[in-house]
Amino acid sequence: MLSLIQQPQALTFSGNIPDIIVESTGLTVRMTLKMSSNTILVEDYVSDNSGRVRITLRDFIDERLFFDIPTDVDLYEQLRSVRSFQVELQSGTDEVDFSFVAIKGGVSELNINVPEFLKVNWLTWQPQTKPVRSDELQWLSYFAVADAKVKVKAYFQGGITETIDLHNLDAGRHYTINVNFAAIRQEFINQPLYFDIWVVNNGGDEFESWHQRYMLTDEKYDHEDLFYFQNSLSGLDTIRLTGEKKSVNPVEVDWALFFDEIEEDYQINPKKAFEKNTGYFRSKEEMLWAQDFFQSLKKYIYEDGAFVKIRLQNPEITTLEKELVSFDFKFGYTRQTKYLALFKKKSPLIDPIIIGPGDEEFILPPKISDFPQITLPDDILFPVQKPGTAGWFFLSFTQLMEFFYGNLPPVFHNATQGKQGGDPENDEYFHLSQEEYEKVKNLTGGIQDIIAGANISIDKTDPANPVISATGGGGAATPYLTDLPNWPDIPFDKNYRYVHEMSGAQAVNIVSPGAVVGNMTKLYVKADGVNRLDVEGAHEIILDTYSNSAGHWNRYFFEWTPEGKAIVQITQLHQGTPNDGTGLTVLTVTFETNHVRTHVITNSTEIQINSTNAEIGFRTLFYFQADGINKPFFGSDIVVNWDNYRNEAGVWNRFFLEWTPNNKVSCQILNN
Repeated sequence: MLSLIQQPQALTFSGNIPDIIVESTGLTVRMTLKMSSNTILVEDYVSDNSGRVRITLRDFIDERLFFDIPTDVDLYEQLRSVRSFQVELQSGTDEVDFSFVAIKGGVSELNINVPEFLKVNWLTWQPQTKPVRSDELQWLSYFAVADAKVKVKAYFQGGITETIDLHNLDAGRHYTINVNFAAIRQEFINQPLYFDIWVVNNGGDEFESWHQRYMLTDEKYDHEDLFYFQNSLSGLDTIRLTGEKKSVNPVEVDWALFFDEIEEDYQINPKKAFEKNTGYFRSKEEMLWAQDFFQSLKKYIYEDGAFVKIRLQNPEITTLEKELVSFDFKFGYTRQTKYLALFKKKSPLIDPIIIGPGDEEFILPPKISDFPQITLPDDILFPVQKPGTAGWFFLSFTQLMEFFYGNLPPVFHNATQGKQGGDPENDEYFHLSQEEYEKVKNLTGGIQDIIAGANISIDKTDPANPVISATGGGGAATPYLTDLPNWPDIPFDKNYRYVHEMSGAQAVNIVSPGAVVGNMTKLYVKADGVNRLDVEGAHEIILDTYSNSAGHWNRYFFEWTPEGKAIVQITQLHQGTPNDGTGLTVLTVTFETNHVRTHVITNSTEIQINSTNAEIGFRTLFYFQADGINKPFFGSDIVVNWDNYRNEAGVWNRFFLEWTPNNKVSCQILNN
């Protein structure tokens, strides 16, 4: 008698193939394994004391499946990553056989339903929202359990969207799809800001994969490198690592002594390698995904338009919980050779001698680009001369920048992101005079976020919660005149900060040329008690607590979104009054609307997230006054960078919490 106790699923990952367990009354069991009807393995097994035989085929099968880098096509079928297998078991006259289909790759969860997983998942662990440049090579892989089609939804300026069918997929096939932004852009008339891509059924039972989002960016880093790797799900991923790279080229030389007196080299062993830093990861999800890169057996660096295979040299990956991290690792080319490939150009050589005035000959110095680039310029010294003075002097880069900012006209104040000569280090107070700033800075209770005019009055009846008010003036660094008929345009090509006093019917206009997703503008508006500033252009006001009391300052917070419009929050500036009380041990944050909340810390305060009725994009702006000992902590899955937190008694800290599309909360501390 021969009975099957455990066998693989009919469709499974090679890494999730369980041991085959059979129970036999005979002494031995013969196992024959066939791949696509061709016998590849025959083995005999002896039953244990309980009459059972355990057969492990996981690694053997995985080694016979291969993932290929796609050719220059938009839809590439992986022909070697999926195979059918037949298992024949025989003990005496008893026989049992079964078959299954294996896909290269695996998931750590042991009891996963592979067909259901494949229906709703792209074969990648990369973050669901990924910023990419237009020219970056990007792919997504998918195994079609049933006939399916790939859909793309593009998002344009003005909130316009368009959805198309990109590809049809046949059941039982493993595909790698080109999702390069430039290639997807060719499917539309206008330039998308970003797009979503997913898979749905094409007839039959309904299913839908999760949506992968690619956001167009033009960010460029000095030391970035693009790496490509076969991930653990049999997909091809692209990861951009932005840290510094250093070339290390040790050469091992084998030598011998000939004729008892002559030493000669007989073998050169180049060990060309690079030391690379990953750069800081944007999120915990990106850091976890990077583990797939370090564990991959097939990794490439993209150089000069070609994939160059590399191998890592025992990287050590260590992290600290809830801190920004980057990894250092060392890699080398898998192919090492002592030969070079330094090809010359056919263009004429540059004449190193030029003829100057009076037929005087000058020899050209080396090009500046031939010299190494310095990364930290603060300590650079320039040789200079002063007219009418003999000899040479030196000028530091720091001195030069101080002179530049100290003499910059106020009209260019915003172009330098709100700082100029004489401004305090915390540029949130850039519009205050030095005397006013000192008054604020020296408060025993402290305050983190205020706006005021030329005259400040401070009520310190309650030293822990000083009340600051302002009358008259408009700030010494007001960047534009207050009698303009209309406020200048608000762009988003960089971050700006403006100050303005209302003196009649006026408007601010949102403009999009050069706008970069995530850029912000803070606009401080002093009310006149009659008029209110209008906002024109593509925008959406999501929080409005405007106070039109004469002399009161309001803060407009604009942010450019992927939908091609500005979101606007209008808040009254915090004056140190805790609307959430003092010393609470638990504070609950909800996201069914926008909130501005304040709290005085006197003990350990836990921030709990209530996701009931939470909607994407809603935010809570939290002000915490520190006590110098405790600081708030989060009781849910939120990663917070505490670098900007000031735990000095009486200082107010701003926490900016937002509900994100992946049903989590992002948190920033915005004290700077």
